[in-house]
Amino acid sequence: MAPVYKVHYFDIHGRAEPIRLLLTYGNLNFEDKRYSQEEWAKFKPSTPLGQMPCLEVDGKLINQSTPICRYLGKVVGLGGKDNWEDLLIDVAVENLGDLHKKIMEMAFEQDAGKKKSMEEDLVKKDLPFFLEKFEETAKKNGGYFALNRVSRIEMQK
Repeated sequence: MAPVYKVHYFDIHGRAEPIRLLLTYGNLNFEDKRYSQEEWAKFKPSTPLGQMPCLEVDGKLINQSTPICRYLGKVVGLGGKDNWEDLLIDVAVENLGDLHKKIMEMAFEQDAGKKKSMEEDLVKKDLPFFLEKFEETAKKNGGYFALNRVSRIEMQK
């Protein structure tokens, strides 16, 4: 019998969207439970670390989007074919995560002066650096982030 999947997250794309994309790619049925702030306050104590997204598989609740995507990538055939390919995918995920972290730190900075400086660094230094490296990697991989084919990284981050 096929597993029963349920995605728990807010009513936004955010960190749950790659999970939804992988489930959809694999044509796996899932319930997409989207929480309001009020609903989240009630659900939060039942989560492993008081955070989302969570994936529920046959009634078992798991958190952390990256391992969830790694698991689902394997389930839907978008994981590596061996440990080396898994490593390459994980490296690509973390590399994109490094850029994502810089963007989010800037976006949520409260001090206007510091935010302006962070934005300038992002536009003048960080984005050109990361995008150049990502482009080099994609050229080596036939246009893909990690492997010479679609893998979970194309749906992640």
